Amino acid sequence: MNITQDTLQLIKGALGNPSDVLGKTITTSTGLVAYDLQAPAKNLYPVVTPIRNRLPRVGGIVLAPFMLVGAWVRRRSVDFGPFLTYAVVLFTFSAIVSAVHVPGGTFIHSASALAPHSYVLAPEGIAAAAGWVATRRRSWDAGRASRVFGGAAFAFALVVGLAGTLSIHITWDRGRQELMDVATALDEAGSPPSDRVMSIDAASTRYWTGHGGVVLVNDPLATIEQVARAYDIRWLILDRSDAVPAVAPILDGDARPTWVGPALIDSRGIDARVQWGLYPVCTSAGDSRCSAATAERSSP
Repeated sequence: MNITQDTLQLIKGALGNPSDVLGKTITTSTGLVAYDLQAPAKNLYPVVTPIRNRLPRVGGIVLAPFMLVGAWVRRRSVDFGPFLTYAVVLFTFSAIVSAVHVPGGTFIHSASALAPHSYVLAPEGIAAAAGWVATRRRSWDAGRASRVFGGAAFAFALVVGLAGTLSIHITWDRGRQELMDVATALDEAGSPPSDRVMSIDAASTRYWTGHGGVVLVNDPLATIEQVARAYDIRWLILDRSDAVPAVAPILDGDARPTWVGPALIDSRGIDARVQWGLYPVCTSAGDSRCSAATAERSSP
């Protein structure tokens, strides 16, 4: 019995008989095929994004000195050339064009691209630092010191990274729930999808509510009003934990500009202060939503 020959004969027989149709459990269309990945994306969003945001923070705080040493050691490396060039351009751009640390800033998102190479540079920096100290302390063994300090730094970064990821996951999940409440309130108020919303995170607002808009700028109220009028903003989302200083009086209830109405929905803490709220924005004449008599309800 020749198994190879028998197999070839079976293949030829199958190909020569077009009436034999193989049973398939999966069918696909030809050309471009659209797949709806919205459901799995919404499940991954609160998990993957906190990890992405936490990685550069852990490296930037804990391992930054060793990363800098490693970058200096590898400054002439062809492998790290693109990484070092991007890092210089990013920090230069952030220092000159946009502020590095502002509410809703984009620096941390761009810095995420630096994380992979930076975590490679960290152990190299630790090894270089241990070797430098070993040349000045005869009791030190450079190889052993590199392994000890490298292992300690790895363990510390891992623990801090996991703890930070869990913490930010809770924060992001709370924000997701807030935006889902906002979406419900907007639907109940009859707000059409064309209504634009100003918030500290315009992308998340668009994702969870279906309403596009602009970012809440870190400027005085007069400038915020100009932006609202320029983009025909109809709603304003304020979150005490992630807002610009200019809107603090609105959240505190001390003073509210005439173009901002009472909250359509808000959430209050144990001190009865507003933690976050959805406010109507009236930039056109005849808009009665900003009158003091507008109904208001609170979210638990």
